Amino acid sequence: MDAAQIAQVLGKTRVHIKVILFRARQILGRELRPGQALSKAIPTASQRPAMASFSNWQSTLPPEK
Repeated sequence: MDAAQIAQVLGKTRVHIKVILFRARQILGRELRPGQALSKAIPTASQRPAMASFSNWQSTLPPEK
């Protein structure tokens, strides 16, 4: 899905989705970087509000076994 489609499904703006994706990519990059301390992989306080928007989102995927 592109950002506009995701925005429509989640009821957010396209810009908000692009910000969320940017921040998620930054976090993922830190997680995948070898030899990095765990404390640096945890999102900063400025990143948590954007990530919190996903906490109330209900996935349509079946639960993992």
